[in-house]
Amino acid sequence: MRQGARWRNTSAFRGRTTDLECRLDVRERARLVFAGENRTVTVFDDLRFGVEDTGTRLTTGPR
Repeated sequence: MRQGARWRNTSAFRGRTTDLECRLDVRERARLVFAGENRTVTVFDDLRFGVEDTGTRLTTGPR
């Protein structure tokens, strides 16, 4: 997926369903930032990846 890509996402949480227009804002080797919005909310996911032992460490960071 390329930076700037857009898609629609439907999420269900606690019995409610929400539709968001999403996009990939940042695509770096060790970081992905996604944004999703509709008429009432804007959300961000800032994911950072690192090496830890024999696996991957995933952390979320402030936007």
